[in-house]
Amino acid sequence: MKLLHQPDTSPEVRRGLLIDQRDELVQQLRETRQTIAYLSYKIDHFQEHILRSEAAQLFPQQSNKIIDDSHNAED
Repeated sequence: MKLLHQPDTSPEVRRGLLIDQRDELVQQLRETRQTIAYLSYKIDHFQEHILRSEAAQLFPQQSNKIIDDSHNAED
C-alpha cells in the first residue's frame, strides 16, 4: 500500500497493486467461507459425534448398532 501512495509510481503499477490486493482479499474471503462451512458442519453434527463417542465408551461391541438404531428412530 505504501507504493500505491508514492508519487513516482505509475498509474499502471498502482492499478496492478490494487488488483493484487483485491485478489488477496478474494482468496482470504474464499478461505473464510470454507472455514465457516466446516464449522457449520461440525456444529450441525456435534450431537451425533458426542453420541457416537459415548456409545463407543459405554458399549464398545455395540456402539455402531446403537448409532444406527438411533438414526432409524429419527426417520
